[in-house]
Amino acid sequence: MFPHVTNRFNNGEIVRGSLVVLGCLALATSGCTDPLTGACEYEIVDRVALTDELTATSLSVGCGATVADTSWVVIEADGEQTDYSRDRIVAFEGDHVELSWDGQELMVRHRAGQLFGPKANYRGVHIRYEQID
Repeated sequence: MFPHVTNRFNNGEIVRGSLVVLGCLALATSGCTDPLTGACEYEIVDRVALTDELTATSLSVGCGATVADTSWVVIEADGEQTDYSRDRIVAFEGDHVELSWDGQELMVRHRAGQLFGPKANYRGVHIRYEQID
């Protein structure tokens, strides 16, 4: 009936790429809850002190087989409970993120892949993103 639509969805590469992007979008916007268990695993990969009161943390986030693993970067305030939906500054496909702080800005280095919701400033911290190979 609509051959151009059918042909696009028969192409496995488009479907797989779309599923990864959709899964990461769902992960980045949903607060990451696995529909089967209601929980995700958060593993701290790197942590950098920005000021006496702020810390940048990269997390590897796995929510089961239903969505692709991602990495998040959050900026946490000491003495406050972290709220990932509020404090997350970016989510990435995959698991490689490096953080560094030069006293002026947070550098987030990441492998090629989709960035979801990158913020340029948060809690007075300027954030710069750089893709690495």
